[in-house]
Amino acid sequence: MRKLDKAKWFICGFLAAGIMGGLVFAQPLEKNITAFYNGIKIFVDGKQIDPKDENGNSVEPFIYDGTTYLPARAVGEAFGKEVAWNEESKEIYIGDLPKEVTTVEVSTVEQLVNAMASNTHIKLKDGVYNLSSLNIDKLSSSHAFFEDVYDGKQLVLRNIENLVIEGSGYENVLISTDPRYANVISIMDSDNIVIKGIKMGHTSEQGECVGGVLKADSSKNIQIDDCLLYGCGILGIEAYDVENLVFNSTVIEDCSYGIMSLNRCEDCLFKNSEFRSCNGGISVSNSHNIKYVSCNIHDNNADSMLDIVNTSKISFEKSIFEKNKLNAKFETDSTNSVIDFIETTIKL
Repeated sequence: MRKLDKAKWFICGFLAAGIMGGLVFAQPLEKNITAFYNGIKIFVDGKQIDPKDENGNSVEPFIYDGTTYLPARAVGEAFGKEVAWNEESKEIYIGDLPKEVTTVEVSTVEQLVNAMASNTHIKLKDGVYNLSSLNIDKLSSSHAFFEDVYDGKQLVLRNIENLVIEGSGYENVLISTDPRYANVISIMDSDNIVIKGIKMGHTSEQGECVGGVLKADSSKNIQIDDCLLYGCGILGIEAYDVENLVFNSTVIEDCSYGIMSLNRCEDCLFKNSEFRSCNGGISVSNSHNIKYVSCNIHDNNADSMLDIVNTSKISFEKSIFEKNKLNAKFETDSTNSVIDFIETTIKL
């Protein structure tokens, strides 16, 4: 057996392990199986372990239907992790227990901002949430604050983990701000942030914007689902030093400077999304593994549609570029970058 096969075998067996005290919990039903016990030995970092259940009884690994099953408790503890079993939910916990999430339903902008905290799922009732109408004196969140910009203040979320901000759909829920120099929402030093079913942008007063719609800085695991990000914001999304950004079924439109700017980002996926009617294109620099899948990029005005610099592994798959008015070439002379177009249509 090759080394790669050995690694795959061990990982598969570990992930499939659901054995506590010799029982396999997969579905709430009984099933007779034929399992093969063949004296399987387990080694962790070159050291053999003797798997035992919580009562100290030996538990032997076995093979069933081509998958090797290992005792979760023994293997977890061999990696220095505590292992727990929840009888009611039929769940195995290896390492830290899941953090309890608080669900909050809000209907005012004060309730929305004050609810922004770690391990929180915020559900917005339909309506308009104008951040500029908030009385800052009533702000009680320790992780959401307003910082000064030239013509007002902008909302910043900092040091937050496991936050979901969810509306019923971007046709029904709007988060907006007045200052033209402000980003609508800025996310900094945060992890596992989900925004879904929301429309975000600046209010409709006359004047050009200098701030963008959504900004993310030094954060990871950010997911934007079923949203609409609109201008006059200069960019739909601006991301710096962000890892694992997922952008799904979302529209960026009417932004005054460009669709997006990514710098020093890694493992970003844009799928089933639409980028339209913006005065600028897509800018990516100093980044790695950026993917656009099943996206429609159309009716934009730009010097160049793509400005890619010092970026490895960037691709457009099953996407469409059409009806874009360009003053120069489709893509700039990319520096140290190769763009892969896979089953992608480009109509100039």
